[in-house]
Formats: sequence, structure tokens, C-alpha cells
Amino acid sequence: MDCFDLTDITTHGGNLNKFSKESGLPIDRIIDFSANINPLGPPEWLRSIIFKELDLIATYPDPNSLKLVKELSKNFSTKENQIIHINILEKVR
Repeated sequence: MDCFDLTDITTHGGNLNKFSKESGLPIDRIIDFSANINPLGPPEWLRSIIFKELDLIATYPDPNSLKLVKELSKNFSTKENQIIHINILEKVR
């Protein structure tokens, strides 16, 4: 198998179409380990849950996760303002 210099192809994983086009490899021959992607897709038990709750993903999630913060506060017996919620690890740096 040939090796490719991936630094010029992509800066982030998950763009299999672009990598396939630039490398000449068919998508079904590419396993992407650069991002948290399962090449097998979600398990069957999760597919049924997703299908059942599909209407819930029609809107963007609450960016402040108010419900999550409230439940964590109750679960850990702490004040809501003592819980820090972030969407992206980069915001912590």
C-alpha cells in the first residue's frame, strides 16, 4: 500500500470525499483514524433509538445546556453557577 503525505490533503479528518478524490482511493477502502468516526457506523441498538427520537434533532441544541447543567447540579448537589459547560475543548485553552 502506498503512503500519502496527509499534511497537504487535509487539516482535519472526516472529509473522506476530498481524500478519496485527491488520493485516488475509493471511500470504502479508507479508514479515518484522525477523527472520532466509527467506520462501521452506529450499532443497531443506537439506530433504533435515533430513529425513534429523530424529531428531537430538528433544532440546534441549547448552546448553554441549561437542562444538562440543572440535572448535573441536582446530581452532584452543587450550585448551577459552579458548573462550567463548554461545547468545544478549544475554548478551555
